Amino acid sequence: MKPCSSYRNIYQGTEPYIFVSYSHQNEETVESIIEKFMEDGYRVWYDKGIEPGAEWADKIQNRIIECTVFIAFISNDYVESDDCRDELLLAKRRRKQLLAVYLEETQLEHGMEMLISRVQSIRFYKFTFDDFLIRLYSRLTNSSLNHMLVNLNQEKRGIVVFLCDTENEINRLMERAPVLERFFNSRIDIV
Repeated sequence: MKPCSSYRNIYQGTEPYIFVSYSHQNEETVESIIEKFMEDGYRVWYDKGIEPGAEWADKIQNRIIECTVFIAFISNDYVESDDCRDELLLAKRRRKQLLAVYLEETQLEHGMEMLISRVQSIRFYKFTFDDFLIRLYSRLTNSSLNHMLVNLNQEKRGIVVFLCDTENEINRLMERAPVLERFFNSRIDIV
């Protein structure tokens, strides 16, 4: 397994950011998604951002309390992890914007079903990587966190609006236009 290039880009500031909760058994898959988040301009923090010598539980707690969005990458290993359960419970108590990404078909036990029954979710394993990202990004609704806002009509009719701040974001949007056109069942025009 090659080292994750996102280690050096783990967000350490106070602007809105995504906290990623995952089981280390799913590290390779989750880090590939995190790398894409960062490449697409999202600020992300996960446990690889804990400095050597720092108190692990304090750092995790503080980063959950300060985050804007909490994404839980759910798997059978996640459900079995006390640490993952604690992170999810704290995010829920702090009323964070929660999103569950199911990495695999998962049996929810040990109270986990009650914890995440009302949380928006995406089934990663049911989509291509690009289609998954489109669905995920459309659920990140906090405008201060987004560089790209998507107005998605449930019937896939109407207007889809993308707001881009920089030339790089516009170029990334142009590269993804074919995937976006398929997803929204609409032609994408960049103006």
